[in-house]
This record gives sequence, C-alpha cells and structure tokens, in this order.
Amino acid sequence: MRIKRYKINIIFITISVYSLYALLIGVNSYTNRHTYIITLLSWIGIISYISLIITWEKVTGKLFTLYNIFMTFFMVFNFGQCLLWAFNIHVEGEIGTISLFGKTPISDIDIIHAQLLYIVCFFTLNCGAIIAYKIRGEEGSIDDNNSYRHNKLYITSVILSIIVIPITYYIAIYNLKLSQVAGYRSLYYGEYANRYGPILNILSTLFLPCLLGLLLGSRYRRSVRKFVYGIFGGYAIVTLLCGDRGEWIMKLLVLLWAEHKFYRKKLIKDVLKFGIVGYIGVHIMNAIVSLRNIGLSMSNFMSQLFSTDVSPIVSLLKEFGNSMTINIVIMENIVRFPYGNSYLMSILTMPTTGLVKIFGVNYVQLNTWFSGTYLGISYGIDFTIIAEAVLNHGKYIAPLVILIIGFIVSKIDLACGTTYNKNPLKTCLMITAMAYIFKWPRTTTWYVLNSCFYSMTIFISLYCILPIKRRNRL
Repeated sequence: MRIKRYKINIIFITISVYSLYALLIGVNSYTNRHTYIITLLSWIGIISYISLIITWEKVTGKLFTLYNIFMTFFMVFNFGQCLLWAFNIHVEGEIGTISLFGKTPISDIDIIHAQLLYIVCFFTLNCGAIIAYKIRGEEGSIDDNNSYRHNKLYITSVILSIIVIPITYYIAIYNLKLSQVAGYRSLYYGEYANRYGPILNILSTLFLPCLLGLLLGSRYRRSVRKFVYGIFGGYAIVTLLCGDRGEWIMKLLVLLWAEHKFYRKKLIKDVLKFGIVGYIGVHIMNAIVSLRNIGLSMSNFMSQLFSTDVSPIVSLLKEFGNSMTINIVIMENIVRFPYGNSYLMSILTMPTTGLVKIFGVNYVQLNTWFSGTYLGISYGIDFTIIAEAVLNHGKYIAPLVILIIGFIVSKIDLACGTTYNKNPLKTCLMITAMAYIFKWPRTTTWYVLNSCFYSMTIFISLYCILPIKRRNRL
C-alpha cells in the first residue's frame, strides 16, 4: 500500500508539473525579471532532484542504486551550470555569455525554456521509473544445481579477458601517447579519429562486462578481486592522464555499486572515507584536462595543479552542463533530422549504420549530422537524451517520451539486483547495459543500442558454446 500511495502521489505531481510546463513554455517574456527567474528555476531544479532522490529511496528502500546514478548524470549533463547559478557562481564562457557554437545567439528566455524543459523531463523520467518499479526478491539461491552458471560465466570472462584486456590497454596507452603529442581533441577529431577500426573498438566494449563477469562468476573470490581492481586501476590512471573524465568514472561507479550489492553491504560507508581522496583526485584531473588540448608536461601540470583560479568542481559542472546548449538549439529552432525518427533509425542501424545503405539511404548518425551538417562545425559535440526527444516529437511530447525511457531504465535497473543467484549472466549483462545508459543523457540512443548489441552478442555467443554441463542434484 505504501508504494502504491507513492506512485499515485508522484503521478499526480508529474501531471501538475507537466500542465504548468505546457502553459509556460510558449511564453516569450516574463516581466523582464529574467535573471531572477533563472536563479529561481535553478533552485527548483536542485530541490526537485533532492526530493525525487528521496522519493526513490522511500519506494525502493535503497539510496545507492544504478538508477540514482543515472538520474545524477541526467541532472549534471542537462542542468550542471544551473547548479552554479543557484549559488550565484558565474564563470567565463558559461551559457548566455557567448554565442552558441560561434554563431547562434542565445537569450535569457532560451535559458528559461531549457530549464523548464529539464525540470518537467526530470519529473516524467522519475514518474516512469516509479510506475515500473515492483518489489522483487532474489530469485532462488546458489546451490550445486545452479552454481555451474557462475562457473560458466567466470570461464567465459577469463577467455574474453585474455583478448580484451590487452586490447583495452593498448588503446588506452596509445591514446595517452597521442594526446601528449597532438592534444586531447586529436583522439576524437581529425586524421586520428578512426585510427583503430571497428574490430578493436567493438572488442574494447567488452572490457567492463569481462571485469564484472570475473567478479560475479567467481562470487568475488579474493584473488579475482585483486586482479580485477588492479587491472581497472591501471586503466583508470592511463585514461585519466589522457584527460578523459567520463568513461572511467562511469565504470568505477558500476564496480562500486556491484561491490556494495553483491559483496560488501557496508561499502557505502567506506566510500565516504575516500571523499577527501576523491576531491584531491578531481583537482589532479582538472589540472590534466586543462592541458589536454596542448599536450602534457610536468612543469605545466604542476602549475595548473596548484592554480586557484577556478575550483575543479565548478570547472566540471561548467563543462558537463554545457550540454544544455544542445537542448536550447533544438528547442528554439525548427530542426528536422533528414532521416526520419532517430529512435527508429537507431534500432534499424543498431549493428552498423551501413545496414540502411543497402536500401540506398546514405545514413549519417544523429550527432555527426548535427555537428557537421546542421551546425557546420569541425568538431563533434555529441547530443543529449532530452534534445533527441524534442527533435523527434517536439517540446510538448518530449517529456512523455522521457517518461517511457524512465520506465525502461527502471526495468533494467531492477533486473540488475534480482537475478544474480539464478542467472548471473543476465545480471552481468544488465549491469553492463546500465553502464552504457549512464552516457545516454549526453549522447544518442544509437550509441547505447550499438554498444549493448556488440558487448552482449559476443558475450552471450561464447557463453552458449562453452561445453560446461549442469551438475545433477545429489
């Protein structure tokens, strides 16, 4: 009854927020008190985030969940700079102080509309998630009759790791050397952007499921834990030195959650102890990122490390929150994707965009088209989960699309924690899917589907052909 009451309340609140949004989104002037309204909406966004996180904890009984991590990324990437504005923190180059992508002007009204869109989408996202949630216990227990599944998962992960881990390290070390010479941007744009080819890129997507498979399949055996965390630690250090502060953080959060869920229930208390270390790490990361476009040297690194011009937290929120500019462009301009509905095209081209070329369609991915064709810029800016919903269905229907996404993400999140004993393979793959979903707030649906398709297809194929038989119950 308690969960049913929470569901009814959140549905009612979401309908009210959506109705108010529908009334305000068409307004082009707010009595000229726009700066005050931007600050007010920034605080409303923060309060909404906190209240909905608490609501999710009340419904599920858990605070440290993969879904809450996803909601946090959803907030940071689409509302990050607004968090700074709420505390009257302003930095050079923030939204509203410069033209978007060098040519598109922006007004306070544009910012207000983007804030309203984020707030209503955050409510509909959580509404869909809470509607989908059901109380489910662990399915069965581990015994001699089903422990073979864990063993099979472990052996599958060992075989793939022999190939995947060296490839992942090769790519990471090569990226480090390239970023030192040509700068961080060279890793994604220019002549070096497609340097590995599809095979290595596909195999590298198996890195996280291999590590998870080793841990889950061995049931967190001590020697395996040391190996996995050692391998991941080396990978994180190398990618950090490259200037990357997205991929390794998302993988780390997944591993921490899995450790907390399946091995050490009190891990969350240990995480708090590392807060100081984490803050120092952010300072180091901020210093590295400030050099990533011009190359890395020890003298420049040390000067940036001890620079007090801008807090690393402020720098992170400013950079991540800049994705809101994409929402503004899509909302305030009539933008049409020339290939139809991007969700449908993402499903059709999930293995490769070359599939539709068989039918004479010279398809270009959404983020590539948006950067190169629509904006006409030479560098990629990716996309956002909100902008894609608006692009396909308009700013009035987009929040309802986000509601459906919340429903789907909640179902995947639920599967991560309730199938470990009976089906560890499913648990491993669902957690992997959530790791890719973490990037959804700042990328396209195609990226999520493509990454899941290859990692799951290869993993499941090898798992199924391994000649390991079920033990008979004694």
